Amino acid sequence: MERNWLTINNKAEDVVEITIEGTIGSYWKNNNEAILTKEEMASQLKQIANLKTKNIIVHINSYGGDVTHGISIHDLLASNEASVTTIVNGHTASAATIIAQAGNVRKMSANALYLVHNASMIAWGDKNELKVTIDDLEKVDTTLANIYSKRTGKSVEDILEQMNKFNGRGEWMTADEAKEFGLIDEVYEPMKAVATIDKEILSRFGLPELPVNQIEINQNPKNTMKKYALTTMAAIAAFFGKQVTEEFEPTQDDLQKMNDELHTRQESIDTLTAEKTALQTEKEAAEAKAVKAEADLATATVKAEELQGKLDAAATPPAHVKIPQDNIDKSADADFDVINSLPHNVAADLNILK
Repeated sequence: MERNWLTINNKAEDVVEITIEGTIGSYWKNNNEAILTKEEMASQLKQIANLKTKNIIVHINSYGGDVTHGISIHDLLASNEASVTTIVNGHTASAATIIAQAGNVRKMSANALYLVHNASMIAWGDKNELKVTIDDLEKVDTTLANIYSKRTGKSVEDILEQMNKFNGRGEWMTADEAKEFGLIDEVYEPMKAVATIDKEILSRFGLPELPVNQIEINQNPKNTMKKYALTTMAAIAAFFGKQVTEEFEPTQDDLQKMNDELHTRQESIDTLTAEKTALQTEKEAAEAKAVKAEADLATATVKAEELQGKLDAAATPPAHVKIPQDNIDKSADADFDVINSLPHNVAADLNILK
């Protein structure tokens, strides 16, 4: 019975987690090993799209497989509208590292290993057919190098050089080395030891053996716990301004003091966070008032301009009848003469009033 290559966990309303394990592409199918194909990924992403999630977290633990499926899955994830975070666990190589490049954010366990290498295939035929195969492989290598180059910022030539190490089998990189090379963005400290190493799979894919020191660290839980304990002790020692030594052992009073201090700091953080939230609310309210005041000012300005127009119109005097000065007799009977000099209808009106 086949194991599922993909596990979907609707972690939150806007977060979906995907776990990719096993082999990429059905060509490499072996017994009950989990298989991931581009068709399966496309189908699953359609289901995820129906959830309208905003974030997809992809956990990857695979030695790789079919490069065609790897590139297709990379493109499906990279073109998804959701924000994608890829997290490399265990030992990830070959086509699986191409999928890892699809993340907007690329993370890697401090215990994991990363491998990029030249494409390989099984070929049969005469020299002409084998030359075509070589040309095809070179094109595939260039395609892969371009994908890595866009995310790392390194030249295609530098990428091909890394892929070509150890006769094209590549070289395993630690998390720090992968980050320095630009293949990942962040290194995180896991709480659990990574999966054990299947040397048969390494051999079947033609991948180089893992470094002995890394195998020891990854497969020995005691080493992992010791590393975690030393990290914790270093943090406690730094709190008291001390150095970690074999004899360093904090007393119960030291731990209580540290706990009280951390509690006090947390209370301070909570208080400051509450104050920040209150200030943000006040700021938003003030901004809303400012927007309303600006709108009210614009409305008042329009009304004021309209009233000013009406006032200007009211202050303009009506047209008057102009009397020629030459027709005005300044004698005692001037008023009568003026009336007689006016047009007939006007003179008649004035005589009535008189």
